[in-house]
Formats: sequence, C-alpha cells, structure tokens
Amino acid sequence: MKLKQELITKKKKLPEGWRILPYEKCVAKLKLNKVKKYKVTEYLKEGKYPIIDQSKELINGYTNIENDVMYFETPVIIFGDHTLNVKYVDFPFARGADGTQIITPNINIVVPKYFYYHLLSLNIKVKLYERYFKYVKQSFFIIPPLPEQQKIVSKLDRQMTQIEMMKREAEKEKISSRNILYSELEEIFSNIKGKEILIENLIKDSVSGFACAINRLVKDGGYVHLRPFNIGGFGKLNLETQYQVPLEIVDREKYFLNKGNILFNNTNSTELVGKSVLIEEDYNYAFSNHINKIVVNKDLVIPQFFEYYLLYLWFIGHFARNCKKWIGQSGYTLNKLKEQHIIIPEMSKQEKIVEELNKIKDIQDSIKSNSESQMEALNQLLSSILNEVFGQYKIPEEA
Repeated sequence: MKLKQELITKKKKLPEGWRILPYEKCVAKLKLNKVKKYKVTEYLKEGKYPIIDQSKELINGYTNIENDVMYFETPVIIFGDHTLNVKYVDFPFARGADGTQIITPNINIVVPKYFYYHLLSLNIKVKLYERYFKYVKQSFFIIPPLPEQQKIVSKLDRQMTQIEMMKREAEKEKISSRNILYSELEEIFSNIKGKEILIENLIKDSVSGFACAINRLVKDGGYVHLRPFNIGGFGKLNLETQYQVPLEIVDREKYFLNKGNILFNNTNSTELVGKSVLIEEDYNYAFSNHINKIVVNKDLVIPQFFEYYLLYLWFIGHFARNCKKWIGQSGYTLNKLKEQHIIIPEMSKQEKIVEELNKIKDIQDSIKSNSESQMEALNQLLSSILNEVFGQYKIPEEA
C-alpha cells in the first residue's frame, strides 16, 4: 500500500496547473560509476575535496583523492537513510559510507531547491532502528509550475537565511559557555600541584560492556543499552536515541550503574573517543563493548575530580590524537588510560577544585540550556514555515 502523506488538518484544493506526483516522477535516474564510500575513520580534517555523509553538519571531513570526487551538472540532495538529515549540495564532493543517499531532482519537473525544501517538510516518524529512504520513495509531492516553484524558493530562502543566522548566534552562545569551563580546566590541571600517581592505581574496578546484535534489541521492557553516542559529557547521558536489550541477557550485578561510577568511551571514532560521563544516580543500564565502567578508589580521588580530569584530557585532544585510524581497532583502550599519570592533590584541595568547577559548570549549563531553548524554538518556526507552504493542500491516497 502506498504511503499516505498527511501534513496538516485543514486542506485546500490544488490551484490550476499544479500537480501531485510520486517520488519517482520527480527525480532523474542516477547512474554512478563505482566510487569509494568513505568511512568516518578515513576522513581528513583538512583537504582539497569535501566529504558529504548523512551526519547533521554539511561537511564532516575531507579527502585529497580527486578520483573519488563526484561531479553533477545540477544540484543534488543528500538524504540520511539512518539519520533523516537532508542536505542541499551544489558543489563536487566525495561520498560518505552506507546511509548516504543521493537524490537528483528532475529539473524538467522540479526546481532542485524546491524539492529540497519539500523533503524537509516530510513528517517521517523516527523508529527504534530503521532505514527511512523507503518512506521518501513512497511519498507524493506537490508540484507547481516551475516559475511558481522558483517564487516559493525565493521566499523560503529569505526566511531560512534569517533562521540560520539566529541559529548560528545560539550556537555561538553554546560554544562560548563550553569555552568558559574548558579554560578553567586548563588553568587548573596545567598548574596543579600534588602527588603524581599512575591512573591504574586510582581505579578500583572496571567493567567492559558487551555487544548486542540489532535483532536482539527490543522497543521496551528491557535495559537501556548505552552506545558511545549516548555518552554526552560530564554528568550527561544523551538518551534521545536509545536501544534496549532483553532483561534475561544482562548480568544485572555486573552492569548495574551506581552513583559515582564513570562511563568511558574507547570507540575508534575520533569524535566520540574519550568522552565520559559521571553517573549521578543509580541506573539499571547495560552498555556496549565500546564503553568501560570505571569505579575509582574514593580513598585516593573524588570521582568528580577524576571525571573533570578526563574532561580536560578530552578538551586538549589527548584521546583523539592517540586514536587509531582503522576499523576493528579500539581507539583508546582503558589500559592506555591506566598507563597515564595524574597529579593528585590532597582531598581538601580536590574538594575545593570540584566546588569551583561545579560553579563554572552551573553557569555553562544555564547558558547552554538557554541556547538549546532558542534552537528548539527556531526548529519549530522552521517546521511551521514549511508546513504553511507544503501542508495546506490535500494529497489523495492514490495520486
């Protein structure tokens, strides 16, 4: 059965000359020679040619190999099969790995930028684990005459420019708040005085997580199975996207998280490696094989102090610099962390440092929260604008 697209409650009839067309009528057939699909571990931070993938950012990496670059006569649209991210691309690029879908609008029927905006307006529901491109291919699109499409694009471009400017300002505030804490971390840990101790001697116990096949995951009724992307930083678990594993396959005693435990990412992703989170309350959570649970010796170090030190190492790029660049190898193992030395002051000094950093972090969290609220309001405004354009006309079940 074809997917029925319902955008808003109140619907109008299409103006004269407008059409409703299925996806396949709006796109041109894409013929690609065999081109390399870049894995994230192969990305360069700088290079001649951008790599476009299904991530949120327009450009996430670069390559210097011209033979892997694709050239198109007209703009194309990138759709994230796993992420639902949509990008408008009007320059040559190399292709990211699996999940990066390339859409070439049929310019005889649709203006590429118009089709991009229409794709942004699709209301595809996020599921536990799904590939979403099939829903795009089942959708119908409102197609005005080309001159009318261009008028709509011009209006939306002006509105989107304003929204993007406001988003950049909100993001600047968020980055500024993060820099406040990082500057304080650098000041403290680069000048700290005390006893030099091998980190291995500070860790009382540690547990490695376990891998779980996708087909074993459940929607509810299990333990949340934390993945590297769920480790959002000090005191924060990002659970917007989460997976659960059946209760019977989890060793509850082994994987139970107590307040004061620290979760540490040893993934081979340079973006996530070394990120950690201090557990602030008891949880019945499982965690993946790219995560280690760390229990510190509280007689020697305050857990928060140790977590701030890990955050400092992450800030100065220690983990990313030492992360191996190929698939199948752990980026930064717990054993590597244990080999590091740390300067540990006496307990009273640790307490003062933690208290000082907590105050800075509270300021950071407040600024960050305001920034995120602004971002959410702007996203809602974007949805409202797109809905006003594309959601006002009735799309029949069989177009």
